[in-house]
Amino acid sequence: MKTKVLFLAVVLIFCVSKTTEAQVNTHDSLALIALYNSTDGANWSNPWPINMSINWWTGVVIENNRVTKLFLNDFGLNGTIPPEIGSLDSLNILHLEGNSLQGSLPSEIGNLTKLTDLDLTNNLLTGNIPTELFNLLNIKYINISLNYFTGNLPPQVGNLPSILYLNVGSNNLSGVLPLELYNLVTLNTLCIGRNQFEGSISNSIDSLVDLNWLYLTDNNFDDIPDFTFLCDNHSLNTLNCDSNKLTFEDLESNAGISWQHFFYSPQDSVLNGIDTLVDVGSNISFTSLVGGTQNHYQWYKNGILLNNDTFPVLNINPVAFSDSGTYTCKITNSIVNGLTLYRKLIKLNVKDTTSNIIKPVIYNNYFVRPNPCLDYVTIEPANYSKVEVLNIFGEILYVYMPLFKNNQTINLSYLPKGLYYLRIFSDEKVLSMKIIKN
Repeated sequence: MKTKVLFLAVVLIFCVSKTTEAQVNTHDSLALIALYNSTDGANWSNPWPINMSINWWTGVVIENNRVTKLFLNDFGLNGTIPPEIGSLDSLNILHLEGNSLQGSLPSEIGNLTKLTDLDLTNNLLTGNIPTELFNLLNIKYINISLNYFTGNLPPQVGNLPSILYLNVGSNNLSGVLPLELYNLVTLNTLCIGRNQFEGSISNSIDSLVDLNWLYLTDNNFDDIPDFTFLCDNHSLNTLNCDSNKLTFEDLESNAGISWQHFFYSPQDSVLNGIDTLVDVGSNISFTSLVGGTQNHYQWYKNGILLNNDTFPVLNINPVAFSDSGTYTCKITNSIVNGLTLYRKLIKLNVKDTTSNIIKPVIYNNYFVRPNPCLDYVTIEPANYSKVEVLNIFGEILYVYMPLFKNNQTINLSYLPKGLYYLRIFSDEKVLSMKIIKN
């Protein structure tokens, strides 16, 4: 008798299970199995019991025989999103964040026309964002951040009439923003930070009258508009635009706004780096001029402040050998507090042309000691008839005629610190030597 009861119980469970499974749309069932197989379902953190009814599968919500919600966040999915995902066309919510999903996002995602909430954050997805993603006319929330998507933000992004939250941050997206982005008049939050976008934020952003939070940080934007209209008349209260290529002209008009949160420092260094070689005696100028009405400039050489050089243009006229070095300029602004811009480095190399002026003939092995020196140098051997002291331009500063042939000491105490040349005459031949005066 016990055996018969047990048999009936097993049959009943099986029948109930089969009946319950039959209540789920076949295409939905097959799509879930495809997702399970392509993402190593057996090794998920909570694998589905695929020999049981779908009603027992964690993260799956069924309404009216259709799968309407899928919550598989932090589930250990490892693999690709299969194209069969497009068969779940009654889905309202799809959460796959926090997994190890790889490969591209299939274009079939555009078949999920009832989707209102999509979260693919923190995966390993690559390739371009499929334009079909922007066929989802009911979508309100899209978060595909923290992946490896590449390419541009497609202009089709402007086709989302109900979108409230759009986050494509922390990817490898690039190029300029499409003007169609500013069609998203329902948008409350826009996050495009930590990509490689460039160019400007258009004044057309004023059309996003419901925008509350704008995140632009860590891109290559070089121009943003005055956000006074959106802040004074509407809801924009948070702007993150640090780590771009903005200058004070972009920030002065926004610095006076009563922001709830406004982050704009640091910014990239400005202008182009220079590595140049010039001749001694030539004239050269370098500029650090950037936009802004209240800028202050301070030049540095080799990290040391140049006290009197506080103008946008640094003039070195004429160039001396001692001007060799690395220059930069620190730029601050009286209106935009807390931000310092630095000019990209200027490496100035000065070409020693005095050898062409002196035209030395190397003769014997003369030694000048000490070198560098303080006030006196000794020349050995002492068999010379005349010594000339020249500056770096080849101009004679002093001529020394030894009274005694064994007098080897030359007095240089009258010279300021710097680089000089000694021209030593002996038997109608000439030797030129560099000497540094400390």
